[in-house]
Amino acid sequence: MNYQDRLKECLERNKQAIFELMKRFNIDQATLEYCGFDSDGRVNRITYNSAKTMKVAKKVITPYLCLEYRTKGLRKVDLKVVTRQFSLHSALEHFALDLLELEQPHWAAYAGSEGTLTLDRHQRKCLLNHTAYFTESLTRQASY
Repeated sequence: MNYQDRLKECLERNKQAIFELMKRFNIDQATLEYCGFDSDGRVNRITYNSAKTMKVAKKVITPYLCLEYRTKGLRKVDLKVVTRQFSLHSALEHFALDLLELEQPHWAAYAGSEGTLTLDRHQRKCLLNHTAYFTESLTRQASY
């Protein structure tokens, strides 16, 4: 199984775990805003139903599946799935970054991008609104 297939599998399991916690703690929706530029990208803000919900999301711990390479020197020799313990708030950040890696490779490269990821507990869906920015140039050579 290749990296993308394993990442998809981990994302699906993480998504289901996140939705279960959202249901358990009555979190209807979480909206994550992200921005990337010149190979540096991160989640800037996460908003919930209320300030009380944010406090809960920062306290509740959930297992989160991550992919890691085992290396020998500079060579990658094995890909494995490891379980990390994150708060729900941090798990949402990691989920957004993992989803962007899969759906929008190089999202933070060059002129970058920005967008939002909304997780809706009732519909059990994730909506990604993504805007990519490009720098264009035109070079011509002519000999007369």
